[in-house]
Amino acid sequence: MQFGKEEKTSAVDPPQVVVMAASRVFRQLALEMAEDFARPGGPSRCRVRLALPEDSEARPDALVVVGDPLDGSADPALVAAIEDLEADAVPIVCLRSGGGGRFLDLDMPRSARVAATTCLLETMWRSAQRLAETRCREHRAVEALRRQEFELREAATLQREFLPRHLAAGDRFECSVLWRPSKHVSGDIYDVARLDRRHVGVFIADAVGHGMPAAILAMGLLRRLNLATREGAAMRPAEVLGHLNAALLQRSAGATWFATAAYALLD
Repeated sequence: MQFGKEEKTSAVDPPQVVVMAASRVFRQLALEMAEDFARPGGPSRCRVRLALPEDSEARPDALVVVGDPLDGSADPALVAAIEDLEADAVPIVCLRSGGGGRFLDLDMPRSARVAATTCLLETMWRSAQRLAETRCREHRAVEALRRQEFELREAATLQREFLPRHLAAGDRFECSVLWRPSKHVSGDIYDVARLDRRHVGVFIADAVGHGMPAAILAMGLLRRLNLATREGAAMRPAEVLGHLNAALLQRSAGATWFATAAYALLD
């Protein structure tokens, strides 16, 4: 089980329970508490030790405080340690005379005191374990989203690199393009190319769908676009779109791909 900052495996390194006295008045009771925990009937598979608030040894997996750390007489180092451990969801059980609120009753018989503390610790351990597992899943989900965001940004950069950089122009016309994807990548594609002295081909298409599938289909359309014959003669729009449709059907492999496309031949 993992309750501290460092990963531990219960089979190799069992959870460590630290017993501390809130002040010098409770040190003898804290010693008795540590001894009781070490006897049969204490928390199973645990290492128990008595520590001073200023003890710098490795942080515990659970803390038992004998006395009230909030009554003003507690060691400031203990109060700081409790705040630090609470921030990491480390189980903390406090005992004071009379109990009440979040405290167990320190005046109960020793056997009952250990049993109550053990029961509460085990409950808190299970809750802490569930919280740690939830945080781990959240961390993995956040990392996956970050990787996905990075990959989408890279894909957007690549798609922009493959778009036509220069559009054909003439004495009697000019072309301008505003290409702005709604997200990272787009299923919209275009090309304006001079075919010979007289002809300019204008192609625009919108692949069905959104995101990466539409963007990949759009780039595939542009790759298979053929505007001229092998001899260099400009092809009629019906031929261009017919050849493009045939190429798309040939590559579909049973999948259903659609795109809305238009091609114009400017003379």
